[in-house]
Amino acid sequence: MLFTRILYGLPRQEKIDLDADAAAILNGAAKAVKAILDRRAELDRQGMNDVPLTVIVGERHSVPAHRVFQMSVLKALKEHERTAVSLEAPHNHAMIEYKKIAGEEPDATAEAVIRKRDRNGQVSLQSAIAESDDHTRTTFFSFLDKNGIPVRFTDAAFKLGSQIDCDDPSTADSLPAQFNKAARHLAYEKEAVEARNRHMAKLAAAHGREHHARILFHVCGGAHVAGDTRLEFPGSQSLSFYFKAQALPVLAVPLAFKDYDAETWPQDAPLEKSEIHIAAGLPQSEAREPTPSEIFNDEQFPAFLDQDEEADYVNALLRRTGLRDYQLDIREFDQEKRSAFGALARLFLNPG
Repeated sequence: MLFTRILYGLPRQEKIDLDADAAAILNGAAKAVKAILDRRAELDRQGMNDVPLTVIVGERHSVPAHRVFQMSVLKALKEHERTAVSLEAPHNHAMIEYKKIAGEEPDATAEAVIRKRDRNGQVSLQSAIAESDDHTRTTFFSFLDKNGIPVRFTDAAFKLGSQIDCDDPSTADSLPAQFNKAARHLAYEKEAVEARNRHMAKLAAAHGREHHARILFHVCGGAHVAGDTRLEFPGSQSLSFYFKAQALPVLAVPLAFKDYDAETWPQDAPLEKSEIHIAAGLPQSEAREPTPSEIFNDEQFPAFLDQDEEADYVNALLRRTGLRDYQLDIREFDQEKRSAFGALARLFLNPG
């Protein structure tokens, strides 16, 4: 298969070895599943049978292979253990979509109905699919939906421009004491990341308990897992810290990418070696536009610059990794979005 590589600002077509990429995903997934199940068995030997193991998967959001890896791991885990998934996505996503469709904020009755219907995350997944322009993300959400895996969106609420919504009660409850609610805090700023990690850990833990999960599979960007020296995120404000503060055993699974793996974690990363499994050697190709500095300085920027190219790549990987039932070509991608929107419209416009 041909894909686009940017070389000093100029695109050129190069061949990608799909069999090698699929083999890397399957090999990485098999090792990750073994590490997760071994850690689960160890907890059982310690008498912690009813305590969920929180697996914190640190992805690069723009790498399609990371999503295929997660699907492969979840497919295997689901066959062995009671598994729930929590995601780095705004916890009020369904309510935001309600406002778009109904043209108003949900009243108490509508909100209660939506929350009841969303117990397993299906309304949140449908709302994310309906508004998504990201093929791989939609494929992953559709996989979760079709497999009936309990899902919860756990991130803080946001306003336009990636600004933390301090007026959202759930978000406000997770804000650091020094956080000035009148200030404009963006999602990627250090103070906001602390609030988001605290919020995600709290909601994810509750989700795991509600569904009696023995494995809680939390998907987030790599910098959330244990901190990041490059971004000056300390380990004491990371997801690992906040999960462990709730007496939850963890296994961090960073998906290594270029200059990111456990080596970029700060010295205060709150993890022992037994709590880390690095998924190395996964494909690196991204689905995004290169930054100006990458255009002129990085000869190694493989990218899918349009949805057709990305979809062809992801579907080829799915066929080679035993996940062919979850392929979405561009036509099916649009149908999936329309179907999700229709389901939401029926619910939101007649919530009673």
